[in-house]
Amino acid sequence: MNALTISADKLSFLDGPTPFIWRGTLDWPLYGRFLNEGATVASSIVTDRRAVGANTICVGAQLSWWPGLNPTNPLWWDQWRPFAQLCADQQMRLCIVVFCDTKTYPLPYQAHGQHP
Repeated sequence: MNALTISADKLSFLDGPTPFIWRGTLDWPLYGRFLNEGATVASSIVTDRRAVGANTICVGAQLSWWPGLNPTNPLWWDQWRPFAQLCADQQMRLCIVVFCDTKTYPLPYQAHGQHP
């Protein structure tokens, strides 16, 4: 899998010399399934998505409605690299989207840090 570059006119991404056509799929709980059900289950889902032509898979990094799909899960931090590798091994680009809210993960005001 090539690293994407930006075209000279800065209007598109290139995969090598050709334009990159995004054919994505949204599988928000897939990382949670990887954590809870294992690599075999996640791999079969990625295989299914590749079979229909997808080249990018978008997953949620934190979902309050999926069990264990947040940083309180001890596996959450350590398994990102193996999960990303599983996707890369099947030529699937990975898009990670973080959803969180202060209702689900409240922090004391001091923990928020300075904002510009």
